[in-house]
Amino acid sequence: MYDNSNKKHQKKVAEVFAKYKEDNKFDYLYKAADELNEYFEENLKMEGWRSRYRRLEEEYRNMNKKIAHKYNHNDSIEERLVAYLNQERTFDFLIEKLDISEMELLGYIYRMQSFGREILVMGDRVKLAKSPIKENTTTKIDFKGLKEIEVLVLGDTHIGNNHQQETYLKEAYKEAERRGVQFAIHTGDITDGQSNRPEQIYENFLHGADAQSQYVIDNYPKAPFPTYLLLGNHDSWFMKAGGTDIGKIISAQRPDIKYIGSGKARLEIGNVKIDVIHPGDGSNRTVSLALQTASSIVDDNDKPNVLVSGHHHRYAHFIERGIHCFECPALEGRTSFMTAKHLVNTMGYMFWKIKVDAKGNFISITDETIIKDEEIFNDYKIPEPIIKPKSFKI
Repeated sequence: MYDNSNKKHQKKVAEVFAKYKEDNKFDYLYKAADELNEYFEENLKMEGWRSRYRRLEEEYRNMNKKIAHKYNHNDSIEERLVAYLNQERTFDFLIEKLDISEMELLGYIYRMQSFGREILVMGDRVKLAKSPIKENTTTKIDFKGLKEIEVLVLGDTHIGNNHQQETYLKEAYKEAERRGVQFAIHTGDITDGQSNRPEQIYENFLHGADAQSQYVIDNYPKAPFPTYLLLGNHDSWFMKAGGTDIGKIISAQRPDIKYIGSGKARLEIGNVKIDVIHPGDGSNRTVSLALQTASSIVDDNDKPNVLVSGHHHRYAHFIERGIHCFECPALEGRTSFMTAKHLVNTMGYMFWKIKVDAKGNFISITDETIIKDEEIFNDYKIPEPIIKPKSFKI
């Protein structure tokens, strides 16, 4: 019989669930329950074993949090500083705990800010930002008197996940360059981020903000036109976990990738307004529902001409309240999370043609959507290990 306090029993439960999850079996909960009932000579329903497993997950998460907050004085000053700044601290507190001068502390803060850490300095107090700072921004683009503007639109590339579709991503940019597009829009989740979903770690070939952002910097297609990047919920997990703004990191080293914000941003080309959003909701069986909801709350006096959404991994185009609404397909294959949740996953990218008059006013938009039915497995290259430089006092 299963004993909840027995560490060997706990380990067995964790191993069985992990085994079936890794095999990406749709019915892994029932498979795991059958094996555990046989092993422990019980007759417990699937829901009972799932409940036991979830309690174990919660215990392990709490244990990891406690371990993460035990500061080792052999750790680098930057790592200890990040750990302390999970709470708001005074300069005096940090100077005493880190055994450095005020000038050295300011030097470390400036250095970390320059590498994408969002550290807020408020008088004599300091803390990590845990929510994206760039929200609801407006970026103006010169339409240069063009009568027709062609745009590449893509998103949900989830770089760092085993199911990323790098071949299709490069194909999209190659075709965009051939067509002579003016710019590209990325609708969010450029990286896969790092969540507390236990299965995610097994589906990532890159872990952490450093590794995933560096892969983007090194491998995201380079083009003669700019890509306007919105961050999505996966990208923002790095901000919530440790105050790292990967949009800032990527755009600092890739001038062709313009970071326009997180969650929602507006692009203005002449008098054409394009709202780009990446909501944090779930997917719906009715593909248009999320966009209909989003368009219904737009202010009548500030309506965009075009509204495009990432996140849902679907394709749609319809007109609501005079707004051209688009769901942008993804460039990621089907993950175990999608399978478990019965989620539809549409892969592909879009080309828009926007017609404007001589004054830059919106006339019309047409789209050509390239849908990809076949996932390319293991479509990535393992990068060389990132070797961090030793910390030093400034």
